[in-house]
Amino acid sequence: MLLRVGSMKGALPVDLVEREFEGCELGDPRRSRRLVEIARKAALDPSASFPTMCGKDINRMYEFLGNEHVDSEGILEAHFDQTRQRCTQAADVYVLHDSTDFEFPGEGRTGLGPISGGGATGFLGHFALAVSSTGCPLGVLGFHPWVRAARKAKKKKDWLKRYKDPNKESVRWVNMIQTVEDRMRGTGKSLIHVADRESDDYALISNVMQASQRIVIRIRADRTLASEEGAEPGKLFSTMDALDGVMTREVPISKRGVQNRGPKALRSHPVRNARVATLQFSATSVTLKRPHGIGTDLPAALVVNVVRVFEPDPPDGEAAVEWRLMTTEPITTADDVARIVDIYRMRWLIEEFFKALKTGCQVESRQLESGHGLINAVALLVPLAYLLLLLRATARATPDADAKTALSVTQLKVLDAVADPPLPPHPTVRHAMYAIAALAGHLKRNGDPGWRLLGEGYQRLLVLEQGWAARDRQQRSR
Repeated sequence: MLLRVGSMKGALPVDLVEREFEGCELGDPRRSRRLVEIARKAALDPSASFPTMCGKDINRMYEFLGNEHVDSEGILEAHFDQTRQRCTQAADVYVLHDSTDFEFPGEGRTGLGPISGGGATGFLGHFALAVSSTGCPLGVLGFHPWVRAARKAKKKKDWLKRYKDPNKESVRWVNMIQTVEDRMRGTGKSLIHVADRESDDYALISNVMQASQRIVIRIRADRTLASEEGAEPGKLFSTMDALDGVMTREVPISKRGVQNRGPKALRSHPVRNARVATLQFSATSVTLKRPHGIGTDLPAALVVNVVRVFEPDPPDGEAAVEWRLMTTEPITTADDVARIVDIYRMRWLIEEFFKALKTGCQVESRQLESGHGLINAVALLVPLAYLLLLLRATARATPDADAKTALSVTQLKVLDAVADPPLPPHPTVRHAMYAIAALAGHLKRNGDPGWRLLGEGYQRLLVLEQGWAARDRQQRSR
């Protein structure tokens, strides 16, 4: 499924701005109008600083983002609604869940908290990104900002108290799944929630199963399995390791370096070279035993399906690829098992979304003094990051698709006029992506453009489009 980024409507430079922002209820129609005005300027130059973006209107932007009556939910209301509508048009919808740190260095900022490593300050952003089964991004269905309190020394005997704390950080996984399900209620869509190992929590699994929701998550904990009375209980990992493979598949594995990754990340995700790995898939059903000491409010046991992906013969010096997945989806056939793995492999798209947000939109370079304003600034840039992701994902997944599936007719006219060489008579999405990146200096011989050049090129296309529209208005008025 392919969705258009936007098309011209009247004299507007891009109708995507109105579509993704207009209609938000911010308690005052003047605030709603201000949001659209700011979003249009942001769309014209998403990676620029706010002063460059707004010029003499910068104080109005700062006042808007810092307004206590404006919050991220209100800013994203229209985008959530548009995403919901796009989801109804997709055959199957996967919702990718993950968190990322937003770091804002400097003195004098208020309303921020510690984030991982080095005493940096900022906040955690937890997102739910909807994608179709073909890998087409559909938009964001949830954004939960989380400001951590100052760290305190942990006491050895307060584990149970922390586990039952309704305000603990890990509840964001359960809360986001419920937020998304509530937002999609009435559409008739049965969503599949996809998440990495941090989501592996007995309470989350229990809640999902009791609500008849669907998940594919990566397993983190080697859990105890339920057993017959008197029998020695088994362990999850050893049970999975003993399984026979049901199929073998060659899968391309991307390169993973050390840049911007701390010791913890390097331990869980070691450095590796890009390669095509030969992987074995296996699956079974297991009965998880409720962990000791977490209380009896959760079921004593849960029956789940598990899938193991394993590289039996990795190259010398390379760590073996291994994924352990838990799911509510069927595993009856080899095709069922392969489908589970393919669903989890979609998770890379949310990592790309974070790159679009941080690199393409330069969200961490924003200069506001309050955490409230910075959270609102992130929300303002979320729809633009989605549109950048849509363009690049479409160019990768279906490079030969008609460029009109990702760009407007006017945008293609502008690209054809400025591109060197001009676009072919029937340009594809890939042709358009390279032409956009070339506006920022990207050379085709260097391969696919990165997020920074793609973001800068897209911003220049929007500026050129605005000038093109102004010329058309002038010619029509003569």
